[in-house]
Amino acid sequence: MSVFAKMLAEKVQSYIELRRSLGYAFKKQAATLQAFVRHVESEQLGVRSPKAWRSTSSYRLRAPPTAEPPVMECSAAFASISPSTTR
Repeated sequence: MSVFAKMLAEKVQSYIELRRSLGYAFKKQAATLQAFVRHVESEQLGVRSPKAWRSTSSYRLRAPPTAEPPVMECSAAFASISPSTTR
């Protein structure tokens, strides 16, 4: 499991526990979040480190990338495989 996937799994679990402690059943939502974590793990998705940005030759020519592109890519990929939760 990557560092990113491990951190994501911990944050998701904490969020699920928080929502349940507030009295919400949170079953479908928890299942969707846990499926997202499994997807991140199976696809070995993550965020590149700042060291990786510096190793590119064009680093000085443009601003370093943010965490948004991989996260957005990951979210889009998950959304395409996740069943719709709205009815």
